[in-house]
This record gives sequence, C-alpha cells and structure tokens, in this order.
Amino acid sequence: ISPAGEIVEGLRVVKVNPADTANAIEALRARPDVVYAEPNFIRRALTVPNDPRYPEMWGLNNTGQRVSFGGQSGFPGNDIRAEEAWSITTGSRSVVVGVIDSGIDINHQDLHDNIWTNTAETPGNNVDDDGNGFVDDMNGWDFAHNDASVFDYTEANYPPPDSYAGDFDDHGTHVAGTIGAVGNNGIGVVGVNWQVSLMSLKFLTDDGTGTS
Repeated sequence: ISPAGEIVEGLRVVKVNPADTANAIEALRARPDVVYAEPNFIRRALTVPNDPRYPEMWGLNNTGQRVSFGGQSGFPGNDIRAEEAWSITTGSRSVVVGVIDSGIDINHQDLHDNIWTNTAETPGNNVDDDGNGFVDDMNGWDFAHNDASVFDYTEANYPPPDSYAGDFDDHGTHVAGTIGAVGNNGIGVVGVNWQVSLMSLKFLTDDGTGTS
C-alpha cells in the first residue's frame, strides 16, 4: 500500500497480482473503513502496423470496411481484437507453429523472415544431422512426397492449363500468412503474430489428396 494523498486526501494505491484484482477490490469494499475501491487500469495506445493492406483485414480490425474484392461492408467490432492483443505482445520467433496444409512459399517477401529454420541440420549435405529420421529438413517436411522440399507447385512448374496445380501451394502459403506474415515491415499484409517461426508440414499433393 502506498499513499496517494496528493491526488485525494486519504487515498491509497494497493498493488496486487493482476490476477487477484477482483478479489482484492471485493475484500476492500467489504471493509467499513474503505469509502470506495476501484481498479487502476493501465491504458496503452493501440499498436497499429504499417503494412499497406492491413486496413483491408477486417478479421483483425473490423471498422465496417469493404474488402478489396467487393462484397458487403462488415460489422464494426466483429473481429479478433488484434490491436488490443498487439499492445500486449506481437509474438516471438521462439514460438514454432507447424502449418499442416499444402506447402509454404519460404521465399515469400512477407514470410521468409518468419520461416522456421532447423539449426541442427546442414543444408544440402544429404545427411540426417539431427537424427530425427528426416534428411535435410531445414524448414519442415513434405510428407506427401517424403522429401525436404516444402514448396513444389509454382506456375513455373505447372504452367496453364494446369492452373489448379499451379495454384495449389498457395493455400498453405495463405494460411501461413494469416498466422505469421511479418508485421510492421511496410509490405503486404500482417499476421496475427508479427514474429513467429513457421514450420511447413506439407501433406497435401497437387490433386488435393493427403498423406497422414
């Protein structure tokens, strides 16, 4: 308990564990010598990234905006309260998230800094350096083809008219972006986590079948 008499005579500030705030207020209000007790919340400015397409991302911050491809305006506030969360944390690259989907474009300009790297492996030496049963698994593993390549289906490999195959790995890349597109880098979109380590665990093939 510390005095705060310079604000209001007799006022006291009680510091407790944040999780105990509600119980402390209830206990103080029950005392006959306490006129009133209320929380002293710390307010911070919301954290807003500078990624140019962030204003379109109504799932993160819904202001009633229309998305770039048209459609109805959204309902303000129907979102995941991302800015409130970002004022607490924007993520950490010490957190590894496995993306079980199609492949991830590990060289994508908005993803490459957040791609998980297996530091226990030596790239390209055709040796299972870390002894986990997967050779050269630098960024994850392709279980559909049983190799270390986590991004196979590009338009260069599958030009039109094979458009489905050409677009296929885009889904895993899109999911990875939702989880962890690099935030506040002035490029493209922003992920729920600005910093994270994305491990590609590809199991879907070009025809939509999977290997479990």
